Amino acid sequence: SGSVFYAQAGYPYAEFYGRKFITSCAELPGPFQAQCGGPGSAFQKNGDGLIVWVGAGNSLGDGIKRNLWNAVLPSSQAPWGGQLNWGMPIKLRDPVTGSSANVFLGSALPKFRLSHSQTFNYKRLFLYALVDGSFGQYVWNQARAWSFGDFQDREEDQHSKSVEDAKPIGYYWRQGPADAGIGVGGLYDALGVNSVNLEKASYAKIREVNVSYNYGPVRGVGDWTIGLVGRNLKTFTNYSGYDPEVGVTNAGSVSGSGAVNGVDAYQFPNLRTFSLSLSTRF
Repeated sequence: SGSVFYAQAGYPYAEFYGRKFITSCAELPGPFQAQCGGPGSAFQKNGDGLIVWVGAGNSLGDGIKRNLWNAVLPSSQAPWGGQLNWGMPIKLRDPVTGSSANVFLGSALPKFRLSHSQTFNYKRLFLYALVDGSFGQYVWNQARAWSFGDFQDREEDQHSKSVEDAKPIGYYWRQGPADAGIGVGGLYDALGVNSVNLEKASYAKIREVNVSYNYGPVRGVGDWTIGLVGRNLKTFTNYSGYDPEVGVTNAGSVSGSGAVNGVDAYQFPNLRTFSLSLSTRF
């Protein structure tokens, strides 16, 4: 996982670099930007926020209805001189070489962390709660990326998709570089870091809630307190993996830091736990 970070003088630590799928008409070469836009344009933005080629006069929902999934835009007519298939993701490329551009995608380190705790006492009742969060960091969801290549992601099953929204299998996984050595390999992208599988992993967690009650002496003995503690009760996040807080550390790699844990590679998530306590004093 150390190879996914790019270190250079004068830049922040723990930055992810990789390939970017086009999400804006402005990212296309100049001559093609006028062909990109709304309905009827040759290039349109699909439901995943990616710019794809559909051909002038067609819509994003025509793949099945008009049998366009096998349509091809020849390299002589395509951006950067690379053949495009209908509805497939388009990579940002170097304008000189035509190869995939290696660009900054995000940082494994958060921009800031916050925590808030609150204690409440009422007579014999005690309540404590802790909420904390980490914001602005990115995590490479390697588990999701790998699942595209193994056909084990429900995105590939087109779960809850309509005929208009459905995508072919090549959208997620393709065999090898099919177009003059610059094929995209689908979103799987040969398990490379890209702008789809690198996800914003900001989160807030209800880290702990402690409720206890002081019962007092039992038959004149001790001062008894019973309590219930719950930890990792709820995570609020848009991250698609199991837990945005879990990742592979890089202590043994060239980055040399256990603080950089922005790779989610099938680690076990933090568990929700409940503990019952009984204490006394004499």
